[in-house]
Amino acid sequence: MSSLRKTAIVAAACLALAVKADDCVQYDGATCTACKDGHFLLNGRCYDCPDDCDVCTDGNTCTTCERGHYLSGGRCPECGFMCNACSSANTCDECAPGFKVSNGACVRNDCPLLCVTCSDANTCTECGKGLFVSNGQCRNCPNDCDVCTDANTCTTCDSGNFLSNGRCYDCPDDCEVCTSANTCDQCEAGKTFNGVRCVSNGSSGGCPNDCQTCTDANTCTVCEQGNYLSNGQCYDCLNDCEECTSATTCDRCENGKVFDGTRCVRNGGSGSCPNDCVTCSDANTCTQCESGNFLQNGQCYDCPEDCEVCTSATTCTTCEAGKTFNGVRCVSGSGGKCPNDCVTCSDANTCTQCESGNFLQNGQCYDCPEDCEVCTSATTCTTCEAGKTFNGVRCVSGSGGKCPNDCVTCSDANTCTVCESGNFLQNGQCYDCPDDCEVCDSATTCTRCEVGKKFNGVRCVYDNPSDGCPNNCAACTKSDTCDTCLSRYYLSAGQCYNCIDGCELCYDGSSCSRCELGKVVSGGRCVRSPDSAAATVSVLSALSVLLAATLTLLA
Repeated sequence: MSSLRKTAIVAAACLALAVKADDCVQYDGATCTACKDGHFLLNGRCYDCPDDCDVCTDGNTCTTCERGHYLSGGRCPECGFMCNACSSANTCDECAPGFKVSNGACVRNDCPLLCVTCSDANTCTECGKGLFVSNGQCRNCPNDCDVCTDANTCTTCDSGNFLSNGRCYDCPDDCEVCTSANTCDQCEAGKTFNGVRCVSNGSSGGCPNDCQTCTDANTCTVCEQGNYLSNGQCYDCLNDCEECTSATTCDRCENGKVFDGTRCVRNGGSGSCPNDCVTCSDANTCTQCESGNFLQNGQCYDCPEDCEVCTSATTCTTCEAGKTFNGVRCVSGSGGKCPNDCVTCSDANTCTQCESGNFLQNGQCYDCPEDCEVCTSATTCTTCEAGKTFNGVRCVSGSGGKCPNDCVTCSDANTCTVCESGNFLQNGQCYDCPDDCEVCDSATTCTRCEVGKKFNGVRCVYDNPSDGCPNNCAACTKSDTCDTCLSRYYLSAGQCYNCIDGCELCYDGSSCSRCELGKVVSGGRCVRSPDSAAATVSVLSALSVLLAATLTLLA
């Protein structure tokens, strides 16, 4: 190869590498023309937007914030406590499930868990996303389902899935919107559909047969479905195999088939699925169970008796026709009426399970001792009401009526079993959670702070600056003392003060630790850096001239 040709190849490679960026999704020749969300384009390069920003015009100015944040002065502060969407620090538009908007803030709605609206504290009328109402409670929709009417019927699927007969199925790889497993209406940014799957723009033209992406017309890097890659070429997988790494193995067979070590066979053949299984990935691992069973760790287990759809052995979301779930099993009773204090019965006169606080004897329910929840006779108790213990005759408070400090229930006067809110249990004793923390499991962690506060890793602090913190404060525990300042401010004696001009992070008012985009620290001050973008353009221009001149000489 001549030295001129080598020079041309090197120049072309340099030109391509100079403009390539991981955050670029579209090129015009060797120049980036579109960036991923959360980045902005400047002179053919992609740069990060400010934190929590989806769309911005430069490194300091956001125009569209991520969900859960609001736009303020080109920045994206976080919405308030339990707020999913807001228009300002004091105006929440949508709260998390279990909370409602009240005077612009989110407060508990006293509804059942995951419930958006309810008629009373026990009856839900509207559930959150991915859930449906069943007997006044919120239940999970099927997998990959956004909106459903029951556990078996989806009406809207998550992005990247399509709806078919009430079920959600995967779109082709890297596809956001599709109507079947073989088509794609909208690929991820920077990709197009090649008839089989979504590929990077410009990658599939002139590739070898069965190739999805390639480096040149003879070298493949990713094969189409049903093929495997070997030495830059694509070769067929076994019949009915969708994914493989060689001609004799299969990692995933077509739907309804499993690999028996030699070929893909139908479920029920030599590669049959486990018992009560509809589809499986291999002979030992189920992916979908028959009606009346639930899936756990690749195996199918029985639902409660007379239950068609369940999520565990103790819950039922859909009973057989004419029956309802009573918390234990699906029952119909006798016209729906069992004897007094009875949960389930074989007929109107014979009980098979009693309500809490009663015991079963000869098909009838009788009272347990006073304040007893579970017993085997009228003179014994195995579980008393919260905060009480059985003394051989009846249930009494604590041990002699006294539990340890901050304790709700105890087994004796020295051993607590459940602590009050704001305390955690350790070795039978109750200890304080961090300040303003309602639920914790140690003295240094908090899983739920008081309303309007969040845990910052050390303590519960106000959720946003509008909650009574000093000016320019990001988090505080007292209304007149700041703990953490906003960007471009430093903390001194509990108050926030301006950093020097052009500074993003500082610890006093005379020096800077990190400057704004386009500036660098010099002697503790922020000075304008050499225009890297302009320098890049100059380099590209020089390379372009070099390449053009070289190609002219070669012509």
